[in-house]
Amino acid sequence: MKTKAIYFSVFTACLSALCYEMIHIRVFSYSLPPVLAYAGISIAMTGIGIGTVLLFFRPAALNRDLTRTITALLVLQSLTMVLAFVIFSRASWQTILDIQNNIISLIFKILLPCTLPYIFFGLFLGLIFSQEQLPIGRIYFFNLSGSGVGCILIVLLLLPLGGEKLVVLTALLAAIAGLTMSFHAGKALMALCLALILAEASSFAFAENLFPFSPDPIDAVGYGLRFAEKDGAPKPVKEFSEWNIVGKVEIWNSKVERLKVPETLDLRILSVDSGATTQLIEHPRKKEWGKALFEETAYGMAYAIRKKPEKVLVIGAGGGIDVDAALHWNAGHVTAVEINSSTVRAVQGPYASFLHWPELKNRVRVVHADGRSFVKGTSEKFDVIQLSGVDTMTVYATGSINEASGIKVSENDGIKI
Repeated sequence: MKTKAIYFSVFTACLSALCYEMIHIRVFSYSLPPVLAYAGISIAMTGIGIGTVLLFFRPAALNRDLTRTITALLVLQSLTMVLAFVIFSRASWQTILDIQNNIISLIFKILLPCTLPYIFFGLFLGLIFSQEQLPIGRIYFFNLSGSGVGCILIVLLLLPLGGEKLVVLTALLAAIAGLTMSFHAGKALMALCLALILAEASSFAFAENLFPFSPDPIDAVGYGLRFAEKDGAPKPVKEFSEWNIVGKVEIWNSKVERLKVPETLDLRILSVDSGATTQLIEHPRKKEWGKALFEETAYGMAYAIRKKPEKVLVIGAGGGIDVDAALHWNAGHVTAVEINSSTVRAVQGPYASFLHWPELKNRVRVVHADGRSFVKGTSEKFDVIQLSGVDTMTVYATGSINEASGIKVSENDGIKI
């Protein structure tokens, strides 16, 4: 074996596997209940462990033709990366609905297929590190370097590419690692690697059709979709969708639900990872609107004490109900801090006119930042600091937060406060 080819293959395969693991967590956070969201880490660790155990029991068989074996394992890693999510994206919805009655379905339709790429990756690493004639110290350097770059890669590419395309890219990288080894493994394996690379590259543009990830069926978005189907109402329409490292942000138009405050207003539901919802309320372009919402709920409590505040800080702006509340109470200036960049882009971009408050540049400043970091770093003084239902997605992912707010759904009248 050529040492340089091994260095490159180890670096690329580790980059691919670690980035894939991070995507795994992102996809699970969107499609599975919170208690299963971090199962991706356990699946990865279990799969790698299984791979190394298999190597322990059958070392002679796997070492017979080392270069060919390594190439084949990288091909299998790449192929199962795609197949695992093809199966998952088509099975997760019904599997989670049936989970209380059929836990076996969860194991065989989700957990086991998702483990396969890591098993082949574990076998690959185990074989490399079991070769005494190789410079293990240097190989370990490329192992760690590739893993580190893989963790950085998801931060850089998840937003511009989206989760679906990034899955394909990670599989493609594993196939490229296999191609590097195939130059020393024979023409048949080289042709197989080239065919796999061509197939995965061709599927890149159709990744969203290849992986039609469903939201968690028992979370807010999934419940809304199932409720509409059961009630015979029009299904909510997804108007905005964007993956980022904090969570997948979607904006839904239910088509039938309205807000009565007491004016009847159109609204949109913004969700993060199919839960953690907030509302985007249509501005009616008239003064003194929303009395029931801004004066008869907790949104107006601080302003009942501090009349006409000069400066207001809203932490966790979301769709901007707190901002509208501050403006309703004649706040001089509002600083709206939001941690999720996709939410900021949505409210300042396609929904700016719908909401109206993002257009009030002289009175509202939107800041993309963590609320605690912003407060720690600013020297400004505020008359009112408003946090309404602000919870971090880290806490949410553990399953600690399941109920969102006091907003209830009425079949006849839509959403009422």
